[in-house]
Formats: sequence, C-alpha cells, structure tokens
Amino acid sequence: MKNLISSFLILATFTFFMPNITTAQEAPQAPDEIITATYFDITPPLRDMELIEPGVRKREWKENVIKNHFGFKEDVKSIPPPKGPDPVLQEKNGNKSSRDIGANFDGVHNLSGVAPPDTDGDVGPNHYMQMVNLAFAIYDKSGNLLYGPADNSTLWNGFVGSWTGTNDGDPIVLYDEYADRWMASQFAINTGDGTQWMLVAISQTGDPLGSWYRYAFQFTYMPDYPKFGIWPDGYYLSVNQFEKSGGSYYWRGGGASVLNRDKMIAGDPTAEMVFFGLGSSYGSLLPADADGPILPPTGAPNYFTSFTSGKLQMWELDVDWANTSNSTITRLSDISVSSFSTSGFSVNQPGTSTTLDDLSDRLMYRLQYRNFGGYEAMVTNHTVNNGSSKAAIRWYELRKTGSNWGLHQEGTYSPDNDHRWMGSIAMNASGDIALGYSVSGSSTYPSIRYTGRNNGDPLGQMTFAESSILEGTSSQTGVSRWGDYSMMSVDPDNDLTFWFTTEYTSGSWNWRTRIASFDITPLGPSLKYLSHSINDPQGNNNGKIDAGETVNLLITVQNNGSEDMANVTAALSETSPFITVNTGQAQSYGNIPIQGTSTATYSITAGAGTPVGEVIEMLLDIEASGGHSFSDNFDITVGQPGIVIIDLDETKTSGPNMETSIQNLGLTVDYATDIPTNLSSYEVAFVCLGIYSSNHVLNSTEGTALATFVNSGGKLFMEGGDTWAYDSQTAAHDLFNIDGVADGTSDLGTILGQTGTFTTGLNYNYTGQNAWIDHINPISPAIKIFANQSPAYGCAVAYDAGSYKTIGTSFEFGGMASRASQDDIMEKYLEFFDMLQQGTPQIVVNPQSFDESLWSGQTTTQALTVSNTGDAPLNFSIEVDYSDVPLDWLSISPDNGTIAATASQPVDVEFDATGLELGNYTATILINSNDPDDPQVEIVVSLQVFDLIAEFEANVTTIYEGESIDFTDLSFGGATSWSWTFEGAATTSSGAQNPSSIVYNNAGVFDVSLTVSNAYVSDTEAKTDYITVNIVPLPVADFEANETVIYQGGSIDFTDLSTNNPTGWLWIFE
Repeated sequence: MKNLISSFLILATFTFFMPNITTAQEAPQAPDEIITATYFDITPPLRDMELIEPGVRKREWKENVIKNHFGFKEDVKSIPPPKGPDPVLQEKNGNKSSRDIGANFDGVHNLSGVAPPDTDGDVGPNHYMQMVNLAFAIYDKSGNLLYGPADNSTLWNGFVGSWTGTNDGDPIVLYDEYADRWMASQFAINTGDGTQWMLVAISQTGDPLGSWYRYAFQFTYMPDYPKFGIWPDGYYLSVNQFEKSGGSYYWRGGGASVLNRDKMIAGDPTAEMVFFGLGSSYGSLLPADADGPILPPTGAPNYFTSFTSGKLQMWELDVDWANTSNSTITRLSDISVSSFSTSGFSVNQPGTSTTLDDLSDRLMYRLQYRNFGGYEAMVTNHTVNNGSSKAAIRWYELRKTGSNWGLHQEGTYSPDNDHRWMGSIAMNASGDIALGYSVSGSSTYPSIRYTGRNNGDPLGQMTFAESSILEGTSSQTGVSRWGDYSMMSVDPDNDLTFWFTTEYTSGSWNWRTRIASFDITPLGPSLKYLSHSINDPQGNNNGKIDAGETVNLLITVQNNGSEDMANVTAALSETSPFITVNTGQAQSYGNIPIQGTSTATYSITAGAGTPVGEVIEMLLDIEASGGHSFSDNFDITVGQPGIVIIDLDETKTSGPNMETSIQNLGLTVDYATDIPTNLSSYEVAFVCLGIYSSNHVLNSTEGTALATFVNSGGKLFMEGGDTWAYDSQTAAHDLFNIDGVADGTSDLGTILGQTGTFTTGLNYNYTGQNAWIDHINPISPAIKIFANQSPAYGCAVAYDAGSYKTIGTSFEFGGMASRASQDDIMEKYLEFFDMLQQGTPQIVVNPQSFDESLWSGQTTTQALTVSNTGDAPLNFSIEVDYSDVPLDWLSISPDNGTIAATASQPVDVEFDATGLELGNYTATILINSNDPDDPQVEIVVSLQVFDLIAEFEANVTTIYEGESIDFTDLSFGGATSWSWTFEGAATTSSGAQNPSSIVYNNAGVFDVSLTVSNAYVSDTEAKTDYITVNIVPLPVADFEANETVIYQGGSIDFTDLSTNNPTGWLWIFE
C-alpha cells in the first residue's frame, strides 16, 4: 500500500525542530454529499471468469483533452529555482549495503497503447497484484504469473451500468491487511450518458483469484487522479474534480471522501460514501494508508496531506457512520518544512530531446502511516530541484507523540548529477525507510533504483548505498508522460521486506514495468558509526574544532545487527590534509549487545591554516571478534560559524525557520536555546523571544550578556511581541534606539517594507501569532524598516551605531506567509549585518528545450523567456551553435540585453524551414550571462522538416477512343489541394484528389500532370506520354461451326471468331 547547503551543515540541518505553524486550524467542514452505492453485485471466482485480453485503445478524451491538469497548483510550480543547494540536500551516497534483491521480474507492459502506465501494485501474504493502464496481473511472490495479464475491464465484466464498455484507467490496488482482503479501483468517466463513476471491488477472501464484491459510486464531477488509503473505519479517497462541459473539462477543486469499509468487506449493497469538496485552492491530496500490526488509536481520524511553498498542508477526516451528517473534515495547522523549488529542471535522457514529465506539483503516492505505540509516523515524498537543475527526491517523516503532528526529519536525495523522480516511500515495522524512484540523465537511460535508512541512523540521510533494480538500455521517445505514480509497499508476511513497482522503457513509448522486493533490515553482525561530539577544554571550549586546535573527538558506535558483538575496536583516519589524527591505534569499544552503543575518544588536530567552514570526511574502520569488519564515515566542520540563533521562545516558531533561511543563503549557523557562554566569539546573534502568551521575558542577566556582546562590536537581532513596550527593559534594549509606543492588540496584518530603506518593496501578509503586538518607532538616527499597513504603526527598527548594528521587531520571523518570504527578509537582514555580499544575478530560462516540426518553407516563432531571479542586473547574449549544415534556420530576437533583478525578458525564437529538405536538424542556443553560477545555459533545439511530394497512378494507361481512366493521388507529405491537367481528354483539368472516369475521345499519346499543395509548399509531378489512346480498328469477320456434315433434320452451332470488337452481327444461312 501503499530529497545540506554543503555537507558541513549536516548536523544543524537535520536536527529535530518543532514545526513552525503558520496557518491556524480551521473550523470543521460538514459533508457536501452522502452517497449510497448505486450498483452492487458479486462476481464468480476470478479464476473462472472470462479473461478479456488487453488491447490497444483510443483515449483521445484523456490524452488530448484533459491530460493531467496543472493549473490548480500554479503556486507550487512557480516556486523559483533555489539560490543555492537545496537546504537539506544529501549529495553523498550512503555506505550501507542492502541484502541481495529478492524477487525481480517484469510486470505488465504497454498492452493497451496508452501512456502513462500509472503503475500500482501491492503485496499480500501469498500474492502480488499489479494494476496499470489498462491491464492487471496476479503473481505469486516468486514472480510466477498466476492470472493475466487481463484487461482491467475483466474485473468489471458483467457489472452492467453506465460504465459498461469503459476501461478508463487511473487504477489503484491495495491489500487490506487488517481484513485480509484486496481492494481494486478505477474510474469510469468516458460514459455514454456523461455520468462519472468510481468502481471499487473488494475480494471476498484473501485470495485475489476468488470472488469479488463490486460497487459503483457516482460522482457529480470527474474524479481524476484518485488515491486510496486504508484505515480501520473506511477506505479513504482523494480526487481532483473536473466539470465536463461540451468537449472540455474545467477545474472544480480537490475532493476527499470515505467509503464504508465495514459494509464493503461484508458485501453490504447499502455501503455509503461521505464526500467533502475542498474548493479550487486545493488538489492532489494523499490520504493516510495504514500499515503494521498496531492499528491507529481507536476513533482516530484519517489524515490527508498536500504541499505548498515551504509547508505541508494537513486535514483530518472524522467519519460518523451512525450519523453520517455528523462527519467532518478539518484543515489542520500547516507544518513548515525546509524551502524547496519545483522548477528549473528538466528530466533528460540519452540520445533524444524528449524530456520526461516530473509531476513536481504534487506529493507522490503514498502517504504511509504506522503506529509504533509510543508515537505515530507518516512518510511521503515529492520531486524538487536539488539546486543544480537536477530533479531530486524530497522526503519527510512526520511524527505525532501528543496531540499534534510535527516534522521529525526531512532530506533531499541527490547523490550525483542524474535526475531522480517519481518516488514512492514506505517504513517497515523496525522503522526502517525505503525509497524507490526513477533515474535518468544525459548518459543514463531511465532506470529503477532504491535507497534506504535504518531506524536510528542520522536524521535526514539515506544511509544505504543506492541499489539498482533495473538499469535502462533505451530512452522513451514520442511522448513525455512518465509515471504518473509508483508504489512502495511492505510485505505483511514479515512486515520488514519492501516491494517496489514502477515503469521503465524499451524505446519509443513502449513502456514496461518491473516488480522487485528487497530488505534493508540488518541480518547477522553489523556495527555502525552513530554520532560524535567534540571536547576542547584546552581550546576555546566551544564544543567545536577550530583552526589550530587539538581536541578530543568522542565517537559512538552502535550494534545495529542481530548478534552481540565482542571485542569491538575502531581505527580513525581522515581524508584531508587539514586534519591530523593523533590517535594512531584502534580504540577499544568493548562488547556491544544488540542495539547497544559504546563510545571511545580520539585526539585530532586542525591545521592553523584550515578555512573556517571546511568540511572533513572522517573514516572509521570497525572490527570485532569473529573476523567481522565494517567501514563507516562521517563529517566534521572546522571553525565556528559567525552567526548564532538564541531561541528563547517557548513555541520555537522563528528559530528553526531562521536557521533554514540562513543555510539557504549559503551560511553556517549555530542554534542554541540559551545564551551561549562563548557568545563573544560570534559576529551576529538572532534572539527569539516569542509572542504573548508563550513569550520569554528577557531578564536583567540575559540583557547584560547581550549588551556586552553588542558593546564589543557584535550585531544583534531581537524579536518579541511584548519586549519593547510591555516587558521590563534591560541593558540590551537601550542599544536598539526603539521607542515602545504601545502594547498593541491583535491587528498585525500586511507588513510593508519602508521606502528608502533596505526593505523597500518587501511587503508580506503576516500569518503568525498576533496577540499584543507592540507598536514601535525608531529613535533617530535609527530607521523604521517595517510597518503595519492598517492600522498604521511601526513593527521593525534598524540601527547602525557605527561600532555595532541592531534590528528589533515586534513580529515573528516565522510568521511570514512563505519560505520565500522568510528567505528574502533574512537576506536583507544579513546584508545589513555585513554577512552577505549584496547583489548576484541568477539566470532562469524557460523552456529548456525546443522540439519543432515544420513543412519545408514554413516558418513559426516560439517564445523563450530569460528571467533574472537574482538581486543584481543580468547581462546576457545569445548565439546559435548548429550541429550540421545548413545553417541559419534559427533567428533570435533580441540576442542580447540587460535584465533587472526579479525581471524577465521575452525572446522570439524563429524557425524558418525555407529551402530545407526533408529530415531532422539540431542546434544549440547558447545563452551567455554574468550569472557566476551558470555563465552559459544551453537549450537544445530539434527541427523536423516535412516535404510535399506529388505522385499518382492511373488504373490503365492504354485505351481506345471513347474509353475512360481513373486516377489515384499517391502524394506524400500532407497535401490539402490538388490540380490535375489531362492533355487530350474531354475533361482537361480537375481539383479532385482522386478524379475518376476521365474520357479520351481522340486517339493519341498524352501527358498528365498533378500539382499538390498545402499552406506552405507545393510540388508537381508531370508524366510525359503517359496515356495512349488508340483508334478503334475495323472488325474482321470470322466464324466456325461445330459440324460441317450432318443428316437431314440435324442442327449446327455457329461461333463468332471476329476480331477488333464488333458491335453488330448479320448471319445468312443458304
């Protein structure tokens, strides 16, 4: 059922933090519809039903009308490419090895001539059932085919209704381990009467080859992209709704519903569906799909999740089957996650300009849920930009230990320069996580791979080396559709083994699918690096290693295997000349039991010339009795960051978001929940005090410590809703030149950057905590940098005292509406504090390739947009590099210019096929700019030229006077008009494509010509002396008789043997 600015940030990046909740929980919403199944029946055993063979189908309604609707997620698709690496980027491969892959066999391939496959499948105790567009098959767990492949309509054969004769796709199959049943579904939307349906089948037993209960639920609007999740009290379903009007479909918003599971597994025809419309602002939600032996808590609602910029959106659906009108769905508070971008990359393949769809606007199936008793967990994933224009997998684990869900860990997996996308993720009973996905690149054919992590591994990292299920040998051409989803599931037999299914290609758009199982649970002996700390009592005692320091490095090793380990030792080495390991011999860890840990101490020295922020990879070689040996690695960072966040706020709303924004801007930062004793060693401190009533009141001791820091040349930011006008003032407050005008109320709304300051043009909607926000004004020469729009009052002040700088705000940084807003504001703060260089252009182009087809002689113009998402002017120039002759079939206008920060320049790309022969042409558009990170952007251009060739034939070419001839057009290339000339014929011209009965009355040898044309080109075929018309000759009489001697009274038969086609006869018998 069922993606590290640099690596030196790994420890700070992946530390658990409380979520920043920026959208408050909303009021519960009542159902829009309560629908009872319209149709129900029971099938004979599937093994006894007629198997309908899969066949090629026409689905113009699906492929050419609606395809996948993207417009409703424009807020996600418009997230600009990142200014640096993804903030939680994992750019190194893990070093753990999984066991050998278990089952690994082909599933159903493209038997129906459609794309994409919508690959889905699940595993039960004895079977694996796979459904794709538009067929399914059932296998045993060794990969032996037990049934199929069969057309999906087989499962609905004999189930008569509006859907009869349809096989519309978007299938889902799940194994319900709590009832030992199978659930299969697909929609029926191309019906004769225009009605919209969800067809759901539930197996009567755990045997999918047995009988099935079949249900049909009618929807008001088209229920596109359906996704199911199993929960104790229902089968939960999300859909994207479209209203059909004529031949078009119009977006009607996301939908969430629940089907009565108890009734459906009992075969009760009165099973209901409770439906909620979520409005046009939401779509592509995923429902939670439960796995594992521990059920969700009694009465627990099901959860639905989607995402927007920098946040996971969540809902809970509470169903009351005793009184369905009491059922509700409630929008929960958002969960903030690290910033990400869903644009600026294009999934390419070897040897073709065809790119593959990434579906980066939605979470990838599925949202898997597990209850571990002490906590509940959910995992999911989606596709993002790794920061280097490559698709990568962003994944999340959410946990609930009390009343609310929060982010436990996140990561962006991208260990090399290939694209990774179309992922599916799941967690097993041990808390191990597996992630499967597609891989492709300029030299990597689309392939299938997976990675994973064990429970207890460093947060945010996939610690297993990437493994291959299937390495591709072909690229997909002719169609970009890929996915639209894949499926990672967990074997209910042991609740440990993972099963993954997705697509690959054998070329053209002949997609195929693969099914594989694997295990990442440690088997036998295993030891691993777990964590480390630094003790530097003889240095500056900041818990870090600085240039020139010798410190004690405490390394903890864990036994993560299934055997006790004796006499464990480990030797430490380094990969950099900046670090020296002084402990030359292996250190003893003693005996370590299963899941136990032990710590040993090593001495290391950082060279005096080590750059601040240098990341060093350390190698640990571990041995134990019995000849067991293991290798692991970890990173340490030399030098202390210049920035520290001091988060004194009880809710931890701003601190983690500040940390993420600072890292997004390429800087390192320390995070503390108390004022550090070594505060004077930092350049900048960000202090978070919070908003009433969860705020921290700065005491005099703390104020004195901060004042000492500032008076020593430090730069201080401090935010707090009550600290400027209501709370007692300290020595630190006096250094901000802020006048606390009033205690304020709950009226902070739109925050306006102030004209003439470094916040000019930065206007934001505030969605954070809003109680008793202080009204503040600057005391000259300080300046007001932010003010509330209505009622008008100051809420942020900056002060440059010469020897120090301060910024004070009465609103929370974490209350900005989006991650992009937070990053923008933090960039300005850090520029003011002299921690960032001001102004860097950043080029973004769209599209990233052109694939055009023209008639010879035709011209067309395509739009290219060059955007500058940076904060300095972008200078660009464009040239064309042709792969072969002829040249100059591309024209670019304008081919140079300057683009202001955050602006765009439209560019016309004109294709001119005049004089080009039939064939394929390629070129590369080179855009050179002053973007330091991307000085030359390449756009691959492909042009296919079609030509028009006239050709014809006649049914006969030699006739007699008065006879007629039929002519047939054999032209190639798409003619739209025809002009025939018939020399010597009664009709000397024709505009028909295939003129017939052309009469020739006079003898002679004549020419025929045909000119064909379309809007762009014409061609003429003339055939000289093509038709011969002969004079009709005089007949020559001749005959014979069957007898020439007879008896009186006998008879004779005469036969005409005349030639030259006589038309009349006169016989005389003497």
